[in-house]
Amino acid sequence: MKKHITFFLFFLPTLILTAQIGLEERGLLTHPGLGGFHNKIEGQAGIFETDTNLLPAESRSGDEIICIFAGGDTSIHCINPLYGPGSGQFSCLDCGEVSHGMAQMEGNCLLFIPPPTGFIFGQDTVSVEFCDTLGVCDTTTFHFTVSRRGMTTIESTTEIFAEASIELEADTSDLPTAFHTGWGIGCNNPVLSHFFGIKNIGYYEAKRFAGQDTACMILFDSYCVVDTVRFPITIHQDTLSITSGIFFDDFSYSGNYPAGDRWLDKHVYRNNTLGYEPPSVGMVSFDGLDQGGTPYGTDYGVSDYLTSIYLDTKDVNNKAYLSFWLQMKGYGLPTLDADSLVVEFRKADGSWVKVAGLSGNVNLDVDDLPPFEFYAIELSPEYQYRGFQFRFRNSSNNKGATSMWHLDYVQLRDGYIQEPQPSFADLAFVELPEPVIKPYSSMPWSHFQYNTDLAFIDSFDFAISNRFNTANSISGSGRIVLRSDAAGAPNLLPGGFTLADATNLDAGELLRGRRPIPVDIRNDILSNFEINFPADGPQTLLTEYNFVSGTGQAAVDDVVRNDTVVYATKFRDYFAYDDGTAERNLVTFKKGMMVAVKFTTSHPDTLRALSLHLQHAFSDLTAQVMNLHVWIGELDDEPEYSGEFLQPVYPDAFFDTLQGFTTYPLMDRFGIEPTPLFIPAGDFYIGWEQSSANNPGITVGFDKNRPEGKAFGYVYNTANWSAFTDYPETFFGSVMMRPIFSEEVPVFTANPTRALSDQSGFDVYPNPTEGQLHIVGLDPNSSYSFTVQNLLGMVCFRTEDAGSLDIGDLDNGFYLLTVFDADGKPLATRKVSLINGND
Repeated sequence: MKKHITFFLFFLPTLILTAQIGLEERGLLTHPGLGGFHNKIEGQAGIFETDTNLLPAESRSGDEIICIFAGGDTSIHCINPLYGPGSGQFSCLDCGEVSHGMAQMEGNCLLFIPPPTGFIFGQDTVSVEFCDTLGVCDTTTFHFTVSRRGMTTIESTTEIFAEASIELEADTSDLPTAFHTGWGIGCNNPVLSHFFGIKNIGYYEAKRFAGQDTACMILFDSYCVVDTVRFPITIHQDTLSITSGIFFDDFSYSGNYPAGDRWLDKHVYRNNTLGYEPPSVGMVSFDGLDQGGTPYGTDYGVSDYLTSIYLDTKDVNNKAYLSFWLQMKGYGLPTLDADSLVVEFRKADGSWVKVAGLSGNVNLDVDDLPPFEFYAIELSPEYQYRGFQFRFRNSSNNKGATSMWHLDYVQLRDGYIQEPQPSFADLAFVELPEPVIKPYSSMPWSHFQYNTDLAFIDSFDFAISNRFNTANSISGSGRIVLRSDAAGAPNLLPGGFTLADATNLDAGELLRGRRPIPVDIRNDILSNFEINFPADGPQTLLTEYNFVSGTGQAAVDDVVRNDTVVYATKFRDYFAYDDGTAERNLVTFKKGMMVAVKFTTSHPDTLRALSLHLQHAFSDLTAQVMNLHVWIGELDDEPEYSGEFLQPVYPDAFFDTLQGFTTYPLMDRFGIEPTPLFIPAGDFYIGWEQSSANNPGITVGFDKNRPEGKAFGYVYNTANWSAFTDYPETFFGSVMMRPIFSEEVPVFTANPTRALSDQSGFDVYPNPTEGQLHIVGLDPNSSYSFTVQNLLGMVCFRTEDAGSLDIGDLDNGFYLLTVFDADGKPLATRKVSLINGND
């Protein structure tokens, strides 16, 4: 029988240190109910090695529990006198056939032989006495808990559909003693789901892929047993028959990810701005960032995937083709020769085959805008079966958004006699409406109301594409709606106010136009703002363009979707020129360089924070430092506020966020106390300074779709200030940096990730959510309050003592849910993703 030796060490009276040997190699887990005592999990022997040194003339009975597993190895505990003559007599006071095993002495060692396999649970106490030659005796008591080994239970298979959510309950009745705690991490990480467990309940949210998955719960009883429960999951996905329908997606919907009823993964970024003049509004961009906005790595290789749902192509008539429109670069940075985009088809045996590939073009200039190009690929017979898939993937340097491909208008259909042509029976908007304020994209409502005549737009811009192979008319169409986002809010424009008069578009023509707002209509709108809108915010104004008639368009439901476009102008607690998406970036490549942006307040206000989009591009910024500055009135050598030697923080390091902003509250020089800054009515400037000598340096997003920002940007080249307008060939865009005028001090982006307390059981589900959040793991006998903040640190929602809450009225995106105790102390924060909210 294999033996393990354990040593108890007594260094000081009443101090006992348990020394474990080889914890990592043996895979031990700390049992939360044993105060740091370690035990082994399923299939391991559960024998512990200790060594005991006794102090003279002292009797002890410690509370340490020694875990023994039935059918395991002998547990050996040797006792070494620390003081005294060094010789004497050991005697076991309780040896022999104890209640649940066998105990015996061999010299100075106590041997405990566990019962055979099949024994469930019991406890034994054995005392060993040592008397030295002077007659001084000392007694050590050992407490043994004897249990069966941990076991694994496999539950029956649960079948669900993709993106469904279920609760999984682990049965605790088989544990030898009372259930203590449990969790859903440590034994596996399901690859086809989001999963977490609290106590004996697991919360499983399937992803979009079909397949076999396993969730796992670890259960602890009150003593030594650790059981594992595995839940096999089968995820089903329907197939779409292309003989009775059509696979079509023009990405003309809201949200950051491609639609789940067409695509399985979320690696690409759905957006409206990164590409130039797409076939219709919306596209997906292969941007080199994962679904949380983080680069895949630092070496060249595969980056983003876009994988179709499962398709039934087995009964194809004539010929079937996959067609799509693709643009290299767009508003982003040029692609390299090695940057490729590949199209792959999946065979019936599961293997993927490359059917097309495109290389980058290193000769493109940074401001070149190559057009979207049309491609078509035939489905050969080997790809005609039930369960066919296709996918796109790109390769890049994986350092960040340095080169891009943009995809639009993807179709898979059958019935072709000859290769498909670029034309398609669709009349589509190509871009979203512009914000209804100028020159900003967002501003606090109070500053807008103070001078609406100056801030409100004078006209509506639009872009319409005729995808037909014949001329088409938009006569009597192109209605404009302007209203609040409140349910049932009236249109602030006359019902007959349209984008254009009778206009014919040639086949394939893109029409750009501008509809001036008559003075009387504009005055009516401004009066409405003053009379019918509250003085405080936040407010959201929706601008909607829609075609009244879809006559003659293709008989595909999704085709008419791009007949309506909506833009939400959000009046929040910050000023912004950008639209939230960085097509390019600005880099301060030398120590001492600065970039500043000018803003104008309509009335005095209090500046509490600055936020900026630190873009993943050429290198990791987190080892660099920067200074943030605020100037009032003019740019000079003495800013009114400086935050010095600040570390750049990528928000996606703490929570999933695409195009996320990092928020820096204005703090004192020690970074301890908030230091809000009074801003009088008039001009002020915010900016950053490169503090470290790294090259490339601080990299901040630059919004190329908002050229209005050029008039308000400035650069300091370490000698003097220059306006962006001094450079007529460059700087057409808006710096993605924003001043925040909130009522409360916003949260520094990195702060919510810190462990706030021992409330490890607190969590929420489902996550992502469509609005409803259920809160679990908190003490039902205690009182709590909750706040929901957006990624700029704004508090968007508050509630108290809620087992659930509804955030469905907020905008789609990522939020931080914080729980506070009855005294208002923050306990823990969780990241929450909202989908299908107001957008």
